[in-house]
Amino acid sequence: MKLNTVITVFLVEVYVISSEYITRPCGQDLSNLWLDVVAVVDNSQGMTNDGLTAIAANIASVFSDGTKIGTNSNDPRTTRLGLVTYSSNATKNAYLDKFQSIDDLYDNIFTDLATVSQTDDSNLETGLEAAEEILEAGKNEKRKFYKKLILIYASTFNRNGEAISIANRLKSAGTKLVTVAYDQGGGDEQLADGAYRKYSNGYVGSQLLLRTNLDPIPSVLFGLHLPSRWCLYSTTDEFTQHKHDFIFDSIKNTRGFQVPYSYHIGLTLSNGSWSWDRPNGWEQPVVQHWFGWDSGFPISTSSRTSGANFGNGSDAEWQNIGAMNIGLNYVCETATCDTDNYCSTDQLDEI
Repeated sequence: MKLNTVITVFLVEVYVISSEYITRPCGQDLSNLWLDVVAVVDNSQGMTNDGLTAIAANIASVFSDGTKIGTNSNDPRTTRLGLVTYSSNATKNAYLDKFQSIDDLYDNIFTDLATVSQTDDSNLETGLEAAEEILEAGKNEKRKFYKKLILIYASTFNRNGEAISIANRLKSAGTKLVTVAYDQGGGDEQLADGAYRKYSNGYVGSQLLLRTNLDPIPSVLFGLHLPSRWCLYSTTDEFTQHKHDFIFDSIKNTRGFQVPYSYHIGLTLSNGSWSWDRPNGWEQPVVQHWFGWDSGFPISTSSRTSGANFGNGSDAEWQNIGAMNIGLNYVCETATCDTDNYCSTDQLDEI
């Protein structure tokens, strides 16, 4: 049996074309946050006791807007939080399973971040190594696809090749690193090192966590020679020329597609109007504003109720074809994972 190719497109960008064309907005519900986070806090003399207290308050507050801390068998949308302090050496104050509620966090974070150490040394590499070990120890099959975030609260950064190497290793494994530059007046410009994303106001807000949680699930690029209705979540749409071009550029760089290009999109004739196919129960938006029809199309016939792109190496245009009698590659689209759209391991296995 000949196998054709399916490409799944993940669109984080929100397209607002008109009052009729509006895609699902990204989730903003902190009570449904699902992450694994390790806070790595510099507790050297340069941080000061007041600085540590401010950091403890920031960590407590950013998770206090309904975020479910710990693990809960009845609701997978939870966030685990680990804690590392470091100066010349690092201490693993909390592994990912220690805090099982926001009250646990409140009861421990201010104690763990109460007093600076007795040294001016601030060796970030020891803190990153400890954070890496906490993430490794916390590996869980049910949470293997959860986004991982390391928050680095630092008062200084002595440029060190080992710290950069560890940071790059963590990033290559999919972990996001954010440096919160807690400047106590020294103006340490080295905190802006390119290995980390820098926040210079000493404060992490909820939007950072929401952006971290916003992420597409992995894709599988091979599917059977079937019409586009076999997409597992949703066929794509081409609301605009920009999106049409984005999809075309993507398929040109996808193994299995070749010139002349031909691939199903979510274009279907329903009740006399061309619309974008959506799963059962979803609104089926009528095509409007921008049309990508090839010259002479659509052909008015009841036997050609499916739309597909056909083209050469420079562009592709819509043609209407029979829904079940032509087997083509096809392009699918799925909503990104976020606080409103939890992506389970079952979904990952189905793709």
